[in-house]
Amino acid sequence: MDRERVLKLVGMLKASGATELEVEREGLRVTVRLAALAAPPGPVETVEAQEQPSYDGSQAISATGQGVLVHARVVGFFRRSRKEGGAPLAEPGQQVKAGQPICAIEALSRWIMVESPLDGEIAEFLLEDGQRADYGTALVRLRPVP
Repeated sequence: MDRERVLKLVGMLKASGATELEVEREGLRVTVRLAALAAPPGPVETVEAQEQPSYDGSQAISATGQGVLVHARVVGFFRRSRKEGGAPLAEPGQQVKAGQPICAIEALSRWIMVESPLDGEIAEFLLEDGQRADYGTALVRLRPVP
């Protein structure tokens, strides 16, 4: 599913007043949730976003007052490189493009690349290399670039 279709889904969701929209096509299922309602239980921070970032199904994202969080979509070990001991895919402060690999999750001896969901800057990595990442764990904080 391409970026334009996902943005169209986000627009449909906003216009409908619903909080979640799920679409399945050709074996691919995409679920879009409003970020404020998808946040885990606990203290709630209200954020007014100008535009929701796109979601291509490869990672979960949520907006905060400090930027956009990229969450793990699988359980495994957080990696900053393509292979153990390799050069980091991205560094804090680095500008990244939507779709650019920024880190990886090692799961069952497979390395699953995590791509930036938007054009932005790496604000910080929230886990140390090799640290366990559960489903939904925040991995990276991005600052969107207009």
